[in-house]
Order: sequence, then C-alpha cells, then structure tokens
Amino acid sequence: MKHLFIFCGIALCGCGIGWKARSAEVLAAPVSSVASGNARESAPTLVANLQDPRLLEVSGLAASRRYPGLFYTHNDSGDSARVFLVNKRGETVAAITLKGAYARDWEDITVAGNRVYVGDIGDNLGMRDAVQVYRFAEPALDPQKMNASVEVVPEVCAFRIPGAARDAETLLASPEGRIWILSKESGGSSFFSETFRAGKTRNLERVGTSKTRFGGDGTFTKLATGGDFSGDGMKLVVTTYTQTYEWKLNAPFGVSDLAKIKPVIRDLPRLKQCESVCYSADGTQIFVSSEGKNAPLWKFDSAF
Repeated sequence: MKHLFIFCGIALCGCGIGWKARSAEVLAAPVSSVASGNARESAPTLVANLQDPRLLEVSGLAASRRYPGLFYTHNDSGDSARVFLVNKRGETVAAITLKGAYARDWEDITVAGNRVYVGDIGDNLGMRDAVQVYRFAEPALDPQKMNASVEVVPEVCAFRIPGAARDAETLLASPEGRIWILSKESGGSSFFSETFRAGKTRNLERVGTSKTRFGGDGTFTKLATGGDFSGDGMKLVVTTYTQTYEWKLNAPFGVSDLAKIKPVIRDLPRLKQCESVCYSADGTQIFVSSEGKNAPLWKFDSAF
C-alpha cells in the first residue's frame, strides 16, 4: 500500500495523542461503546526497536507458538518473499525465505496451531482476480542464535473475493485451517472466509451481513490495517492507523455477530504508520509495530 499512502507517515505523525480507552459514541455504527466491567486498561510499553536494516516497511506481526517470545514479521510490497523472526530485543533470529513464493503485496501474517500464514492480499487498485495465502510449518531453528538463514517450501492457496475486487490488509486463521480476510474500506469493512486448500483456488464467502466500521473523522481512522485472533479464538484485535479495536467474542473465531459486540477502543502510541498487530502466544498482551527504519515494537495488556 506504500504507493497510495506515501504521505501517510506525515499525516499520522501526530496521531498518537495519548493512551486511553475511547468512548465509541464518536464512532460510526455498528461500533457501540467501550466495553466495561471486565475490561482492563494499561498504558503501552516500548519493548524494543527492530534493528534489522532490511525491515523498512513492517506490515504484519504474529507471535510464534513454537518459540515463545519471538515474532514473525515481514515487509510490505517491494521485498522478496521472506519472513523475519525477531525477539523482544529487536534482534533478528532468522530470515526465512519462502521458496517459490512471490511477494506481490504482502499485508499480514498470522500463526494458527503450528503453522504460519502469510497474506498476499493487498489490492490498492482493485484489479486482482484472486489473492494468495502462503502457509508453512514453523521451522526448526536455534532461537538463541542470531541472523540464521532458513528456507521453507510453503503451500499456497488462492482466494477469490465475491463481487468486486477489494483491498485488504488483515488476515486471520484458525488451527483447523480456516482463514478470514477483512477488507480495508473507509465505508465499512467486511469479513470473508473459506478453508485453506493447498494448490487450489477457493471462492471466499462473506461472513455476516453487517459491515464493521472503524473511526470517526478522517479517512485514516476508518481503515483496517491488521488483525489477530487470540490463540483460543475467543478474542479479536484489529488495528487502524490510529487505534486498536478489541472484542471478546461469543464463540471461538465467531465474527458473524461482531456488530452486536462492544469493542474496547484504544489510541495507538505515536507510530509512523501502523499496519501490524498481534496477540502474545498466551493471549494476555497485544503487540503493535509500524513501518519505518528501526520500527518500534510496543505492547499493552489485552482488555479481557
């Protein structure tokens, strides 16, 4: 998405205006109000800055299950087909090349079970007939050694979105192999889902009938740029350029009734261009990062 929003870093440089849960009365329906009762608030903490000079446009973040405390991440369009595994000191443990893959517009990454899913799902111009999702098992490596080079042979599945082509930057998955793509639309985002089948082309189906709306004034507050399920599927977090939205779901991976659930909405800390969010492996914390050199990695407690 860098070609369309090259000015975004300037536009958003002041958007981290403070950390607080937001009152959702200023937001468009169907978002209702900030969850209360069991909801928790915590100020964000800077964990580290990503040190690898190859990471210039971080556009996805996912917590490893095999290596607790490590995170998978990748660049936006323009990089080769590779994923980086980083630790909480901002060091690169490994650069993982996806043999045979093509990085047209990688926008998100997620881990479900022991498998990593990479979403080549960006479509700024609305011209793609299908998008691709790559999948590979978490590779064997020594998490104490730095800057390893690893090669994996991923599976790939193509997905067609019904109706008109849509841009998307949010990829979600379950351990059973079902994936969800959340569109990136200022007028409201839609969920589409289908089961991953290696080597096949699948037709996505829309989930639910209501759109999920984000933000108040300004286009950048309304665009979904990343998301993640907690490991048990009972929580969902989605980020825009300016805020995170977190829901406690009524059923594992259940987003069909999301419009009826009140999210907790938080302002992001000061970030150049946030397109990366994930839960910790145990689901108790949320991590966010940003595009840009030496991008910061922030964390805060899940609200639930």
